[in-house]
Amino acid sequence: MDSDDQVEPRAFNPDGAVFVSYRQSDGSVLAEEVSWALRGCGLPVWRDKQDLLPGDFNERIRQAFDEGISAAVVVITPDIAHSQVVKTVEVPQLLALHQLEPRFSLAILNAVATDGGRLDYAAPDSLLDIEGAYLKDTKQYAHAGAGIKELSVEMARRRMIELSRTNDSVLPIDIQTRTWPQASDARRGLVVRLRPSADAARVPPMDAYRNFQTFLSACPQLLSASGADRVEVSGGAHLSMAFGIGVSLPRVRHIPLTVVDSAGSWDSTSNRASATTTLQVEASDVSAGNGRLAVYVDVAEYSGDPLAFERWLERNRSLVNRRVVVRALGGRIDSPSGQRLAEQIEGVIRENALPLQHGHVDLFLRASFPVAVLLGRLLNTLTVTVYEWDNSSPPATYVEVATYEYGTNPLAGIASQL
Repeated sequence: MDSDDQVEPRAFNPDGAVFVSYRQSDGSVLAEEVSWALRGCGLPVWRDKQDLLPGDFNERIRQAFDEGISAAVVVITPDIAHSQVVKTVEVPQLLALHQLEPRFSLAILNAVATDGGRLDYAAPDSLLDIEGAYLKDTKQYAHAGAGIKELSVEMARRRMIELSRTNDSVLPIDIQTRTWPQASDARRGLVVRLRPSADAARVPPMDAYRNFQTFLSACPQLLSASGADRVEVSGGAHLSMAFGIGVSLPRVRHIPLTVVDSAGSWDSTSNRASATTTLQVEASDVSAGNGRLAVYVDVAEYSGDPLAFERWLERNRSLVNRRVVVRALGGRIDSPSGQRLAEQIEGVIRENALPLQHGHVDLFLRASFPVAVLLGRLLNTLTVTVYEWDNSSPPATYVEVATYEYGTNPLAGIASQL
């Protein structure tokens, strides 16, 4: 460790990104995995491949520190012993910042085992030529099993503790599922970034839903750690994930929710004075079924083609008891009417689910991002499988992606075909 390295206090920024340090030869895959897990839990990530400008390694690391980082993860693999950049530049400066500012979170993701197969807690100090047992006494996470999930949730919790120090009553959650993330996405609150599909308009991959599952399960403790009494959601996401955000923040928690987009603020506080949207509802029995209700909701500004839904229904007719189609008449829905619209749709779904003893709902949703969030918040006590529209090859179809239900793990199922 080079004692001449100077780190300034401004290198720590509680709203900054998490720096990931690793050896490329045997650590790239693991660094990629932990990076997406962190992003999925609301932590922006600074990695060399995405965020550092070309140039000398020393200068590139300084660029990251100049931006300000909130935490760091050091990925320990056997070959890290051969990385002079990690050993003499990155880790010494990270340790110096950790000593200078205890609020700077430093975690070890350890992929080295003892001969007995246990986590080798002494490996980080040994491989990085650190005298004593400095890193041995630092919190270390196993790279296998639940280690990466635990690391990501704990770092998100610490970020929320930092937010609580500001006495901010609002927890911002910004989510994107269609764009590739950058460290420059960093801002106050939780910045959720999930891996997009190869074609950003199509269905997200399975690992995106797995990371999202971890985030939704952690939402209650993250909200508690933040000290906030209100949540503000922004960004843009596939509707199955927008719906999931709402499920994880149900009205029964009595935490007001606002969704912000270019049309304004969509507030979860029902505005009874706002105009009720006229809905056209078609409901009919399909078969003896298996306690399932198929619901096609089209409340987007421009009406869609329901043929993909009808094709799905024809293929699954023997499973479905009842079919419901809900359409909004009157064009664009304004933000003050959003909560009332969500309540109206909720009412239709619950009315038709009641004879089925609130059985399984298959939901095919065409709506704005805010309406999807608000509707998920209202339907969290039902078991709902959400489908995404996919036109990657004709004819367009609906793909099963996620099942939500009430409980500590709201994303209860991820479709196996993703």
